[in-house]
Amino acid sequence: MQKALKNTKRKQTIKYVFIAVLTTTILLTILFTGSRYILNKRLENQSSSIYEMIHGANISFGDSSRNYNLFSVTKETTYRKSIGDRSIVWDKKTEKIPLFGRIDTIERGSGMVEVNIFKEKEKRTVRYNDFNNERKIDFYYPGLSYDFLPDELDTAVGLDKNTLIEVAFSFDKPMTLAELGKQLGYENVNWLWVDTTTVAQMDRMTKELDSDRLKTKGGGGAFGFEVIQEVPFLMKVGMDSYRLWNN
Repeated sequence: MQKALKNTKRKQTIKYVFIAVLTTTILLTILFTGSRYILNKRLENQSSSIYEMIHGANISFGDSSRNYNLFSVTKETTYRKSIGDRSIVWDKKTEKIPLFGRIDTIERGSGMVEVNIFKEKEKRTVRYNDFNNERKIDFYYPGLSYDFLPDELDTAVGLDKNTLIEVAFSFDKPMTLAELGKQLGYENVNWLWVDTTTVAQMDRMTKELDSDRLKTKGGGGAFGFEVIQEVPFLMKVGMDSYRLWNN
């Protein structure tokens, strides 16, 4: 009788352990699968952010790496600029994306940090990207007056033909897409600036800002869109009523 009871208990114990292991495995699988699904959805929604697509002159997503945990994923994104056939790393950002709640930026490269140097030859302050020491671009507003307007196109044209550079053009009046296409063509035009400055902001800059350096729009904070060489401006039909600027 004792031996039979021991065998029964042993079988029950094995059964309970098996059921517990199986249940735990199923629950963990559901938890991991559900967690990964929700995190991938959050990543997908983040990647399709309109803000990121239109923010930053000629700055686009490069590659990204992901490190998954049970309740969060750490994502490192590289931002690049395309100049000719070269892709230049412009900045990096590391974010922690939880299952629910706010996305936290753990680390940000210094690509958005500016090193401002006054150049005697250019007679103006030139900005540099602190991340890679590349020169940044500035746009000039047509409605503002400046003590000095740089014209460095001759310098750019005079460089060695094997030198790749990025040149920003600011025009003296707003232009539509059709006008820009006729003025510039589409070859080597990478990005167009959509000037979102309000009348009140323009009025404030006119009255309160007395330095040319403060009255420019840095490329990193500009809004606009990429120009695709194969179908130039095709995806942006309907935006030609905006004030557009070429980079």
